[in-house]
Amino acid sequence: MTRTLNVEARPGTAKGAPVRRHCEEGEKIVGGTKFPDEVTAAVRHHHDRFDNGGDQLSLLTSILAVAERFEALTAGRGAIRVSSAEALSEVRNGSGTQFDPAVVEALARTVQDGSLELNLPDLAFPAVAAPTQVISLSGLNLPAQAR
Repeated sequence: MTRTLNVEARPGTAKGAPVRRHCEEGEKIVGGTKFPDEVTAAVRHHHDRFDNGGDQLSLLTSILAVAERFEALTAGRGAIRVSSAEALSEVRNGSGTQFDPAVVEALARTVQDGSLELNLPDLAFPAVAAPTQVISLSGLNLPAQAR
């Protein structure tokens, strides 16, 4: 089982406030460039859920939603980094609810036929830190100022 951040926080809820701010900030950044208005709108709505008016989401919005989730999982951004197959499984879990099923299946075809090329850095920021272990210094013979 993949350990990920809570992706069920909906933008319209208190738990969804960080997601809402993320979308609003992205919209401001992209809106200040020469991208077409359709791109700006897709950035603003890419966390809108398919099961909450998916017929009103643009194809670009649906593609961005699936691509961002897949990239976050495979890059270790907000989650422990997983393989493409594991990320696809996680995205498929949201097919029809969080994501447009047609876009999820398009991603699945590219993952399965090997045509999706991932060029990921060794570490993505912000990455999930590896679990740490607390070490007690009480059993070591250290000078007092080192403790």
